Amino acid sequence: MPTTPREWIAERIADRRRDLPFADFFGADVTLVPMPTHAKQKENSLWVPRRLCDEMCRVNLAGAVSACIVRTTAVTKAAQSRPDERPTVEQHVRSMSVDRTIEELDDVVLLDDVVTRGATLMAASIKILEAFPRVRVRAIAILRTITDPEDFRSVEHPCVGTIKLYDSGKTHREP
Repeated sequence: MPTTPREWIAERIADRRRDLPFADFFGADVTLVPMPTHAKQKENSLWVPRRLCDEMCRVNLAGAVSACIVRTTAVTKAAQSRPDERPTVEQHVRSMSVDRTIEELDDVVLLDDVVTRGATLMAASIKILEAFPRVRVRAIAILRTITDPEDFRSVEHPCVGTIKLYDSGKTHREP
């Protein structure tokens, strides 16, 4: 019986894996990469994506976890910003680095707890591909924001979507 929300999430995904539209995101050959917080990570601070990755690995959704994306300089926290003040993909790219001392990555799933427009995930995928050009990169978020209440279907509504990067550096996520 799960005792924490992250255990419940990991076990729910593991139990329903075959029925999910992103079932192929998981497997023993997959490395989960937690998205960094908006600021430099402090030791022993709460890092929800890392804890989710660890739980997903525990229930055999992935073979490994690699915290190889590191925030080197802080960016504005998207959840507390107006849409026009949120960091662009380029700002995220400049604020992140990749630990290149790790072994070559083949199949990566970037994991975030919440996706708004997808700028953090897009920037992280750019950084991973710069460091490991042959890697397969996909992303998953446990929650996605919904601007229009009419679009809300249920608390649990797994889906596959896309994140578009515009010339302006802004992103748009569908759905």
